[in-house]
Amino acid sequence: MVSAPRAHPGVAPACFALVPAAATAGAVLARYGELALVEVERVPVTAWASWTDLDPIRVHGVPRTLPSGCFEPGAGPRCILRFAGPVLPAWRETLATLGWTPRFDCPPSGLCADVGGDLVALRAAFPALRAIAPYEAEDCARAGAGGVAALPATVDAVAFSAEDRARLEDELAAAGLQVVASSRYKLRVRGEAGAVARLRDAVGVKIADPGTLPRTASASLRLAIGAAEAVEATGGGTAAQGDGEGELIAFADTGLGTGATDAPHPDFAGRVQAIHSWPLASGWSAFVRAPGADDGGADRGSGHGTHVAGLAAGDGGMSAGRLVGVAPGARILMQAIEQYVDPLPEWRSRLQPGFYLAGRPLDLRELLEQARAAGAAIHADAWGVEAAGAYTDDSWECDHFLRAHPEMLMIVAAGNAGRDRNRDGTVDAGTLYAPASAKNVLAVGATEGPDAGIGLRGGWAALDPDGTRFPDPAQRGASVSGDAERLALLSSCGPTLDGRIKPDLCAPGTNLAAARSTASSARGWGLANPLPWYQYLGGTSMSTGVMAGAAAVLRQRWRQVLGEAPGGAALKALLIHGARAVHRRDGQGEEDRQRAGFGRLWLAGSLPGPDGPVLIEDRVGVATGERRRIDCTGPGRLRAVLCWYDAPGEALINDLDLVLCDAGGSVLAWGNHPAGAVGSPDRRNTVECIDVALGEGEWMLEVRGVNVPLGLQPWALATSPGVVVRATPAAPGTPTVPADPLPAPRWRVDLPWTAVRGVGARRAIELERTLPGGLATLCAGVPDEDALAFLPAALRAQIRSLAAFLGAPPPAAARLALAHPLHALLSGAPETASTVAWQALAAALSPLLEALDRNVAREVRGERLFR
Repeated sequence: MVSAPRAHPGVAPACFALVPAAATAGAVLARYGELALVEVERVPVTAWASWTDLDPIRVHGVPRTLPSGCFEPGAGPRCILRFAGPVLPAWRETLATLGWTPRFDCPPSGLCADVGGDLVALRAAFPALRAIAPYEAEDCARAGAGGVAALPATVDAVAFSAEDRARLEDELAAAGLQVVASSRYKLRVRGEAGAVARLRDAVGVKIADPGTLPRTASASLRLAIGAAEAVEATGGGTAAQGDGEGELIAFADTGLGTGATDAPHPDFAGRVQAIHSWPLASGWSAFVRAPGADDGGADRGSGHGTHVAGLAAGDGGMSAGRLVGVAPGARILMQAIEQYVDPLPEWRSRLQPGFYLAGRPLDLRELLEQARAAGAAIHADAWGVEAAGAYTDDSWECDHFLRAHPEMLMIVAAGNAGRDRNRDGTVDAGTLYAPASAKNVLAVGATEGPDAGIGLRGGWAALDPDGTRFPDPAQRGASVSGDAERLALLSSCGPTLDGRIKPDLCAPGTNLAAARSTASSARGWGLANPLPWYQYLGGTSMSTGVMAGAAAVLRQRWRQVLGEAPGGAALKALLIHGARAVHRRDGQGEEDRQRAGFGRLWLAGSLPGPDGPVLIEDRVGVATGERRRIDCTGPGRLRAVLCWYDAPGEALINDLDLVLCDAGGSVLAWGNHPAGAVGSPDRRNTVECIDVALGEGEWMLEVRGVNVPLGLQPWALATSPGVVVRATPAAPGTPTVPADPLPAPRWRVDLPWTAVRGVGARRAIELERTLPGGLATLCAGVPDEDALAFLPAALRAQIRSLAAFLGAPPPAAARLALAHPLHALLSGAPETASTVAWQALAAALSPLLEALDRNVAREVRGERLFR
């Protein structure tokens, strides 16, 4: 729903900019570290970002314009709030104190919140609040939900809370609607199209859309991805440090060989940690003869899971090492989610008997949590739902999990819906599966396999008998493999519905030979020698297996060099940094990013070593208005890749920028700039890449926190070794946390006025109106007596005394708080810090801690106070 702006007498559209605080004049609506939000007639060149009253916010990915000056929350229970600029984390606490509890973000500058009781107090507390509108039934749908492949006669509903879900189950049952499955905040309800509208009208429903139907995306290989160096040891042979040893890859797939953990296939012998069979999920119970059936972990259908695992981690034992996977030393965890489905007679016209991914749970986080608990840091998902680039519940759940567990990397197939219907030799856009549309996953597209004349030999026509996907005769007769540098015609392409770049990377995916399940009679794209142990298959599923193996080798090598493993975003940045170009099928240059992402896998360019990339991983993160700087010197090529795990939601929520500046501060390139151009700020993607040739001189990379409404945003940067100044921030291959170590900590004080002892909600409203920005405002200096005249004398003196303390540099002991940013200051010392030093830190901060409400002081952590 895109609502048209409504005119309100006396209210004109306004423009707001995020500018350096030192250069501001006039009223400041909010402060963000070094920056301030101000109203402007024209956006200055120094602005980091700007917004107008006519810019839409996104509610579940759907743009919605809230006219300025209209404050109509409706009858409740929830509404949408739009602000003039970025939402500060402290605002959430103030909103909750006033009874307007935030529920989810509506980027770039909005929130969905409970409707509170005092609208006047709300407006008084937030000078930056521009509009309020009801959260209506039309808002309870994700953008593009109508294009998602649906399971017959089912609706998936997401509740605002677990309490809402439990209440809805009772209400729906009383209304005659059958709840066939439930998990956490989610319900699956049996019903046709009319049930969607009924659920969207129900109080407590956040989203309601049709249920989804997932499907699989189904020796020279090592050379094609630059993996030879990963296993070549001095003097020949295979180096133990380059085969994925010590890594556990989890696969959610169709099963593994015979299903026997000790030897499901000889190529996995001794390296299978577990095979978990997931029975027929309860959401299928209304359609099948045997609800809850479980046919075990054997790969009985297509052999898809066995083949994917073989590409990732098969040791090639049955082929004398010829058909070895990318990480033959890695261990395997298989989550077998395929089950045979025997529909009831009344459903057979809409659901044919056969193997489906019917064991996958309603909430994907159950799979991911099982894998993480077993010790896996890499999760491979070679399947998805045809979604035409839409963001779905699956996408949200993946983003939520990865945000909560940043050590994990989730690798997902882009899908096999690629086509060239207009016969231009380029794969058509907009065919991406979900959850490949998630922001934080590594979505993988397919280039051709490296070898021609093998496997499927009928050309692309063999995959499209009726000629609807590949109608061009020249393409129909062309080999499906043979050039690993060009995009495969079957590969699903972006962009996502909100314009993000997906897939992230490509890897070979057609006519690849790997392990075959002997529990299946399927022949894939053809049997491969030696029989019966191998077969050919093709699709982005195969590319996913290749990428999972590469990630295991990469994680192992960096873990050995650093002494600890990089996080998931760091692995993603490293893989993209090492990538090489994907070529257009017509030979006219490189594929654009919306089709092929940031390139094709080239593992050699991602590995540590003298010529390997510099890895900078900031696990503390930046807030709105903060930046980290990395010094560079030319000449040389600079390729820098910034990655971060964003909060779940259809559009970008925590927005960072990667910027290249000259010594004078002029911008030479923005992240994701077009080749040879400066570009412009990216407001969509969680990956930003700068690739330029630097001339002689000094240069500076900046990671900027432009709009970070949800706490601090950690990030990872992989960049070229030859141009980054070795002493700042790190020698090649050395992580630095944070990226640009400051000579001393600086105050952040991300706390609302209610955190001060004795302030309370009503005084906090007055303080926020007078001194917007919470306690961070006090870092700028001691406020005038007149500005605090409405406060009692004792409280006025307390705040002025606190401002005097915060106006001075933090005590030297604050370095310890930065080293342990997530540890409460008044709790016992962390394991790696001495008790005496930790107590000295608390004593040095006593003027601040004693001024805080007792409960706040007990819980406050270094990340809230320092940067």
